[in-house]
Amino acid sequence: MVEALESRLVADEGVVAELGSSGALVHEQDGETRERGGSDGGTLLAATDRKLVVVLDTKTGRETADIPFTDVKRIERDDGILKTAVVLTVWGRGTFRLKPVRGAPVDELVDYVTTASQTWQRVVAALQDARQQVSLFETHVEQGEMEAAMEARESAVGYVETAADRVTVGSDAIRETLTARIESVREELRETAMRARANRARTLVDEAAVQREAAEYDAAYRTLQQAREHFDRALTIAIEDGADAAGELQADLGDLAEQERTLLARPLAVAERARERAQATGDPEAAVAAWETALDRYRDALRAGWGVDAAFEGDADALRMQIEWVVATLVRTRRRLATRLESRGDACRDRTDADRAADHYGAAAEQIAAARGLAAEYAAGDETALDEHASRLRAKAQSVK
Repeated sequence: MVEALESRLVADEGVVAELGSSGALVHEQDGETRERGGSDGGTLLAATDRKLVVVLDTKTGRETADIPFTDVKRIERDDGILKTAVVLTVWGRGTFRLKPVRGAPVDELVDYVTTASQTWQRVVAALQDARQQVSLFETHVEQGEMEAAMEARESAVGYVETAADRVTVGSDAIRETLTARIESVREELRETAMRARANRARTLVDEAAVQREAAEYDAAYRTLQQAREHFDRALTIAIEDGADAAGELQADLGDLAEQERTLLARPLAVAERARERAQATGDPEAAVAAWETALDRYRDALRAGWGVDAAFEGDADALRMQIEWVVATLVRTRRRLATRLESRGDACRDRTDADRAADHYGAAAEQIAAARGLAAEYAAGDETALDEHASRLRAKAQSVK
């Protein structure tokens, strides 16, 4: 019977109290009663620091069963006329009745199981609530809902502390076992925080890459800073806990630093490439589009960092001068294109193709109007000459209609 009992115990589990009986274990459930065990070896009921164990000596051999303290509904001493019995009611499993041998420590076991089951149930209930909040915390962090995540974390910590307060009741064995469970949940919370923050950081790094490609440079920088904060917190936990993930997180931070360097250099590099492409474009019509793109890219480079504390490459004064030069070049390119379109219009007019001539003159006038807008905005180009050119083109268009 002792060997059968010991086979149900984990390495650090100890027996606190036990009762032996020469009779059978009576089980009552759903209006039915039946007896189990009671052969030569009798019946044994043992209480450990984490559960009850029943050992039965049956005709076919030893049988054992565990009853967790969390499943115990009630345990009582029933003093009959001839013999005392222990009555154990288990949630979902009915009632068990055992008549221990004379002199068995009935009160000791009943008192211990009563306290143990109540303590276990109250502590485990708090830890279950804590784990639910830990799960919510992880979900909120990975979805970027940090306010909700912090509320869930505070709730989890509160439930853990409630469990710690409840474990002060009971024997040393109960307190030791339940304290280990509480520490396990505390570790779970820290590990979850480390994992969730690392996952959120990696998601943010990916989002920053998309923002960078879309020329949303300030947004990309802010996103990377959020990622850095998550990585830093995850790494702090990993180092404090001696987790293997520390090395991987340090590598992630190194990659993030490289992403930041790439981002800070990108606006100016993109603008320079756009300028080079524009300079290499010979056709006036294609050149206008290329210089427009170059102007947009230099504007992006100048605006980069205005909303964040970031040192994007490129001196602001130098960028303004470059923008003025690009604008002046674009104005000249639009005028060249307008001249080409006007010449085409003249050729169509000479062939008495009035409709096409008017179209060319109108397109030329649009180019001059666009150049005039740039000249006014950036003080680049002769606005008076542009106005005169536009008036002449409009007059030509009217003359052929």
